[in-house]
Amino acid sequence: MAYEDQCGSCRKFEDPNGGPYDTSRSPYTKGHCKEWKRYYYPTEPSCSQYSSKDGCYITTIVCERLGKSDNCEELETLRKFRKEVLQKDKRYANLLYEYDAIGPTIAEHLRMDIYSMITGVFRFFLQPVVSCIKAGNNEKAVQKYKEMTDMLKDCYGIHFQETAPSDYSYKQGGHGKLFVKS
Repeated sequence: MAYEDQCGSCRKFEDPNGGPYDTSRSPYTKGHCKEWKRYYYPTEPSCSQYSSKDGCYITTIVCERLGKSDNCEELETLRKFRKEVLQKDKRYANLLYEYDAIGPTIAEHLRMDIYSMITGVFRFFLQPVVSCIKAGNNEKAVQKYKEMTDMLKDCYGIHFQETAPSDYSYKQGGHGKLFVKS
């Protein structure tokens, strides 16, 4: 059973005994929310801390909505850039942190947005970012990505100005979930 935009589809929602919530269970079987440390039915509406299980990333949602595969050129280029450039340089910790903190929220907005918004994000931001990466202009790629993020934050009324805390693990960052050093 799918629980789109409900507790049952949140990454923080788990089986009462621990582990992933079994979505084939009855919708009357409560699960445990790791965020709020309470028990909820899977059909309850998602809260402000909702984080989808499939790790909804901005580019993934855009490409998915445009009918592109999970291994399309744009996604593969950006994943490689994240791994080989951003995660290896502490200068990008704040960028990765911001993405981890608000990326899933933006992705959920994009999932439900009109097609013209999706095509605009792809054409005016993601394609130029990929072109910059391929041309070896990493700083311009990062700047264009920041422009996209700022535009989407404004569009969806998301306010985020924090810097990465000292225990943030930027070497694992940029996946739409927060990692801290152990």
